Amino acid sequence: MREGLNKDNIMTKSDELKLLAKQALNGENIDKAAGEFMDKHYPETTSDTGDSILEGLNGAYIARRFFGKSRFWYSQKVNNNTKNGKPTDFTEEEWSILKNAMITMSNELRTLADNM
Repeated sequence: MREGLNKDNIMTKSDELKLLAKQALNGENIDKAAGEFMDKHYPETTSDTGDSILEGLNGAYIARRFFGKSRFWYSQKVNNNTKNGKPTDFTEEEWSILKNAMITMSNELRTLADNM
C-alpha cells in the first residue's frame, strides 16, 4: 500500500490535507487542489467557483500563534519528516489543537466580517 492511501488505494482526507499544506508551504499554487478538496469534503463551505478558505491559511502564523513553534516545526509535521529515526506526524493532541485553531480563526473572521 502506498503512503497516504487506504486499503482501497484512495488517499485519506488527513493525507490530502497534509499534501495541500506541504504544497502551500513550498510556495506552490494550491488554488485548484484546495478548491477540489473543499468541494469533496466540505461541499457546504465552498462557493460556486470552487474557491477555498484553505488558500488563506498561513502555516507560519498557525505554528507561532497556536503551538508556540516555528514554521520549520510546522513544516516538519506537515511533511511527516523523520527526526531521530521517527516520523514527526502530528500527535492526537496536536491534531486537536489544529482543529481548534481553525475554529478560532473562523470565528475571528466571522466577527471581522460582521463588523465591516
